[in-house]
This record gives sequence, structure tokens and C-alpha cells, in this order.
Amino acid sequence: MSTIIAENPAATAAPAKVPAWRTLGWAAFLGASWTWCIGMFVPVLLVRDYGRAAWLVFAVPNVIGAAAMGWVLRTRAASERLTRDHRAACWWFSTVTIGFHLFFAAWIIQRLLPGGGPGALATAAVAAVAFYVAGAGQDHRDLVGACVALAVSLAAMTLFLNLHGVTAPAPGARPTGEVWFLLPVCVVGFALCPYLDLTFHRARQDLPAPQSRTAFTVGFGALFLSMIVFTLLYAPPLAAWLGGHTIRPAVAAVIGLHMLTQTGFTTAIHTRAAGRPTRTLAAAAALSAVMFGLAAVLPRDPALSTGEVTYRLFMAFYALVFPAYLLCHIVSRRRHAARRAMFVASLLFAGPVYAAGFLGGRMAWAAAGAAVLLLVGALALFGSRTREEPS
Repeated sequence: MSTIIAENPAATAAPAKVPAWRTLGWAAFLGASWTWCIGMFVPVLLVRDYGRAAWLVFAVPNVIGAAAMGWVLRTRAASERLTRDHRAACWWFSTVTIGFHLFFAAWIIQRLLPGGGPGALATAAVAAVAFYVAGAGQDHRDLVGACVALAVSLAAMTLFLNLHGVTAPAPGARPTGEVWFLLPVCVVGFALCPYLDLTFHRARQDLPAPQSRTAFTVGFGALFLSMIVFTLLYAPPLAAWLGGHTIRPAVAAVIGLHMLTQTGFTTAIHTRAAGRPTRTLAAAAALSAVMFGLAAVLPRDPALSTGEVTYRLFMAFYALVFPAYLLCHIVSRRRHAARRAMFVASLLFAGPVYAAGFLGGRMAWAAAGAAVLLLVGALALFGSRTREEPS
């Protein structure tokens, strides 16, 4: 398996040429690795609240932001340097992502799978372990696993269309214009978060620049896009189900199979990328429990369940914490103490604003939170020009 964080300078050059199948394999890997409980579920909430057009506000920044990493990191050495210098942040990114999926499996997936309950959760755990064990040893095994995961999801999409067809969603429960307040949040989050994703760095470090650009473009512009189109298709029945309506068991099972497969693959490859699986999984499980406990006591819009509040709290890592880290510790070239102070200040100022938007139902505040991060980014860029200290 190629080293995610290389210590040997002689190993920094990617192969001059790789076969086309390997480039396409990494494209499949990237598309499957990014099909999280975010891409599989956020559009459901957006369609429920704002209607189908809200999907575009989510999808366009997501696809472009993720694909851009293959173009922005022009050399393998740049990827290795970033993961080496920010190893702890990358580990936390994977650990939070695993914890997010553990919670999502317990909240949503087990309710969709036949039988539900502990048996369904055990099935999800078996899927993750199977992808983890099958992919151990060599990169190409994870590439095959990604193709399997995508094939299962595409088969699930076909079954869903046969069982349910295409239906128009009900009118959004909130004013449609509010969704535009989410656009800057999506742009900031999806533009920055990929650079802490160790699974992305695996692909970037294995491929020379031209093949990397191809893999990232195809992986997100075609394969991942097909996965979130599937989310758009099942958003109407799943949104109705969240509102208390019934859903056909066969339809629920097909959606659950898709979510189970992608969650298993994502959990497996992030566990492998983070390393020290016992410590990583224990930290992820503990974080999931803490987030659920916090959601139970926080003030919120009465229409939000504790499960949805927990889901939104996890989203704060990708909308606020990780983007703020990127801006303050990677973009900025200020002194270490100044970078740390900027990071803490951005969380203190933007955190309550985001909470008012996403938990209190005042979505205009979400745009204000993104504005705080953009201001931090401007200050970070100013610091890079003055360059007080090498990064």
C-alpha cells in the first residue's frame, strides 16, 4: 500500500505513467469515499425544507470543491507535506467522519433496513469490517472495493426507480429564498474540507498530475454526482418518512442498502487512513455519544428532533471547525500563536452565529457565519503576504 504520509524524500515522485484502469479505479475510489452520510442525507433535509431546487445549492459547490483538489495540489510532494505537517488535524478529520457515520447508522440506517435494531447495526458493522479486511495490503484492493460499493449503489438506484419511480417533492416547509443563505456555507465548507481528507491524499499521492486531474474530475464530476442524483430521487419519500408518513418496506430496504454499503466503505477506508484502528474507533464512538448527549440539552427549533440536532452538530465540523483550521493554520503564514488565536476567535464568533442559523431556524445567520470565515480567510491571506514566519 502506498504510504499516505511519506517520510522518505526519494519516495515523493509519483510514477511517470500509470495504466488507465488504475486512474479510473482511483476515480471510483474518490467517488465512493466522498459518498458520506452528508451526500446521502443533506439533500433530503434541503428538499424537505426548501424544495428540489435546493439540491443545486448543495451539489454544485460539493462537486466543484472536491474535484478541485486534484488540480490545486499540483505535485505529490505538496500532498505529502500537507499531511505530514497537519497530521493531527487529518486524523481528527477521519475520526470525526467515522463518528458521524456511527451515529448515522444508529439513527437512520437501522430504521430503514428490514428488522431494524441491533441486527441492522451489526450488519452495518460487518459491512465496514468486510471492506476494511478485503482492502488490506495493497491499494488495488480498495479500488476494487470502491467499484463494488458503487455497483451496489447503482443497482439500488435501478431498483428504486423500478419500485418507486420519480416523484415530485412536496413544497418546502420554509421560504424557498432562505436556501440562498446556505450557499456561502456550502462554498466555504466544500472548498476547504477536502484538503484534510486522507483518502483524497491517497489518490493524489499515487497518481502523477495529469492522471490525478482525470481521476478527481471523473470521480466527482460523474461518479459521485450520480450518487447525489440518487439522493435527489429518494429525497421525496424519505422526507415524507421523516415527517411521520409511511414508506414501502421494499423502498426503505433499497435506500438502506445503498446507505449501508457506502457507510461501510467510507468507515473502512477512513479507519485505514487514520491508522491505530482501536484508538481511532474508540475516539469516534466516544465523540458520537458526546454529540448525541449535547444535542439532547441544547436549545433548538422545536421542530427538530434530537437525532437531527445531533446530525447538524456533526455538520458544524465541516461547515466551521475544519474550514477555520484550514484558513488559520494552512493558508495563513502568521506566527503560530497568531494562527491559534485566529482559529479560536473564528470559532467563538462564528459558532453562536451558526447555531442561531442551523439550530434556531434563523438561516440568515448561517450566511453571517460564513462571512466570519471569509473575513478570517482575508486576514490569513494578508498574513501570508507579510510572512512573519515560515509555515
